This record gives sequence, structure tokens and C-alpha cells, in this order.
Amino acid sequence: MVLAVQVARGAGLEFLALHAEDAGVGHEHAHPHEAVAGTPAHDERWRAARRVTLVGMLLKFVLCAVEGSMGWLGGSRALLADAVHTLSDLLGDCVVLLTLRFAARPADARFPWGRGKVETLTALGLALMLTALAVGIGADAAKALQSGVAGTRAPAWVIFGALLGVVVQEANFRMTRAVAERTDNDALMANAWHHRSDALSSVAVACGLIGAWLWDAWWLDSVAAIAVGGMILLAALRLLQSSVMKLVDVSVDATTLAQLRVLAEADAAVAEVHDLRARAVGPRYFVELHAVVHPDMSVREACTVAHRIEAALRAAVPAVARVQVHMEPAREGVIIPVAPSAAKARL
Repeated sequence: MVLAVQVARGAGLEFLALHAEDAGVGHEHAHPHEAVAGTPAHDERWRAARRVTLVGMLLKFVLCAVEGSMGWLGGSRALLADAVHTLSDLLGDCVVLLTLRFAARPADARFPWGRGKVETLTALGLALMLTALAVGIGADAAKALQSGVAGTRAPAWVIFGALLGVVVQEANFRMTRAVAERTDNDALMANAWHHRSDALSSVAVACGLIGAWLWDAWWLDSVAAIAVGGMILLAALRLLQSSVMKLVDVSVDATTLAQLRVLAEADAAVAEVHDLRARAVGPRYFVELHAVVHPDMSVREACTVAHRIEAALRAAVPAVARVQVHMEPAREGVIIPVAPSAAKARL
């Protein structure tokens, strides 16, 4: 390998203009705990998420029973729709709790890339269930409006069922958001905002019931039911899109990619990074990149640099679970500000 070396001594750095043949060494690194699964910090995050989810499930169970009973006895389609919505959320929480624990288990010989996509498959199933639920609620209410047989207005006491839904779902939102912020849990934060959307759907139901009671407009109850169905459908379609994109290995967002590139190129022994790719497997990111380094760098030095890159990425982006670094020697004309000895000094 022939090197044309130009030395310029400024700021204490040695700048080398390099001429080298293309070659590379690949390094793949996975944290011993696979995205810290099984560590005390990970277990505490799981326990905190489980506690707040179980409390929310208990509140939803009570709310579903109250709304369902009041909607049935009071003849309110909107309140019944809200009760069914709450029931679907309750069932969804049960499925999520069961799958999250399985998905959080570390990789093994049978699942070398972990079980993260179980979460995505669960989300896809829930999205399809919610879609069918929304269509059914909307179709039933629309049919009642068209036939004009929605019946008389619901009694005033039914309104309290909807108001209870607002209070319970808003309480769930605030509790879940607090835990999500404390544990830096994106999935929990998403669930918190789902609670907020449920509270807003209960607001729509309450408005419909109040309007129907004040003005004797029986059709407002069905309109509120259609509004709830529309909210459920919108949430389901967003969840469906997100799940499908993850299953087909869509790239992580551009902002995260840019952050990963900056972190990798910040290493003093790296001239540039290219062919950077990252995909989400459940809540974890799998990253691949090519790092251009000094061609005289030894295998040991290259591995040290790769480990440093992995550590930097994992420290800044906790979701990163695996980093595969392909080391490439610099081509002719590429300027490397640090000689191999600089990497060696950090061993």
C-alpha cells in the first residue's frame, strides 16, 4: 500500500494525504444486555410502565362498566360507543402488557435480532381491530340517523357517564405522561396521548348528550357516536401506517440519522461516515455504517475505534441496540487529521 504523505504541523495535528487501495474490516457490536434488557435500570422502567398501565386498566374497567350500563339503560348510542371504545383500549392494554415483556427479552440463538417486532405485530392487530370497531360504530349511528328511529333523547343523568369518562381518561393521561417523562419512555408517552384522545372523545359524547337534552335534539346523540367512531378510525389508521412502515423496515427519521452521523464522525480517528442506515425493531434501533479511517490502522486499533463509535451512539441515543461498523481505508486525496498512533494511544 503506497502512501503519499504531506506533513503540516499546525495546532499539534498531523495531516496525511493518503493514497490507498479500497479494503475494509467489518465490526458488529451488540451491547451485552441487548439494549440494556435485564439490567436494573431496564427492569425499573418496565415495572414503572407496568404499574401505571395496570392502574389505568383498573380505571378503564370501572369506566367501561359505568358507561356501558348507563348507555344501555339510558338508550344513548354515543355513550355505548364510548364504552366500547374504552373496552377496546382495555383489551389493547392487556395484549400490550403480555407482548412487551416477551419483546423485551434479550436476543438468543433463535431470535438473533431480538423480539422487538412482536410489539409491531401487536400494534398492527390492534389497529385492524380498532378500524373494524370504528366502522361498526359509525355505520350503526349513520343508519339510525338515516332511518330516523334514533328514539327519544337520553335522560340527563346519562351525561354524568360521559363526564366521568373525561375525568378518568384525563387522569390516566396525566399519570402516564408523568411516568413516561421520568423514565424517558417513548412508548409510554404515546400511550399517554392516546388517553388524551380518549378524553377528547368523551368530551364529544358529553357535548352531544348535553345538546340533545337541552334542545330535545335526539339526533345529536347519533352525531356524537359518529364523531367518536371517526376519532377511533383516525387513531387506528395512524397506528396501522406506523406498524406497516416498521414491518417493512422503513428508515428511522432523518433527524435521528443526522444525529448518528454527527456522533460517528466526531471520533478523531474517523475521516467520514457513509452508507449510514438505521431501522427500528420494536423500540430498538439497529444501525449500520461505513467509517473511513487511516489505512495503516491495525485491526486492534480499528476495533477500538468501532467500539468508541458504538459507545457514543448508544450514550446519545439509548434506543440503539446494535451497531455494525464497516471500517474502510481512506482513498487517495482524503485528509486524515489523526494518524493510527492516535487511535492506538486510546487503547
